[in-house]
Amino acid sequence: MRAKRRRTAFALAALAAAALLMGPALSAAHGAHDCIGEACPLCRQIAACTRIARLLCAAVTAVFFSTVQSHARRMLCRAAPAFAPRTPVSLGVKLSD
Repeated sequence: MRAKRRRTAFALAALAAAALLMGPALSAAHGAHDCIGEACPLCRQIAACTRIARLLCAAVTAVFFSTVQSHARRMLCRAAPAFAPRTPVSLGVKLSD
């Protein structure tokens, strides 16, 4: 199961890298083309590559920040007893008149 997950992660990383590299390569190779107007297939392809690159960057950023937040939460939970405030409730004081 672990090997299958590793292969899948590697394949997704390879596809993401290819998508990130193909966008700039396509726009560099065909940047000065004769555009036919609004329905230009090459311009649409360059725009699609740009959207894919933006989405991949946003996804990587989201995964990074969620991982950092998860690790920070774990570290704070381990240190929580040392920083817990002492209240009458936590000390078990009976508050009756």
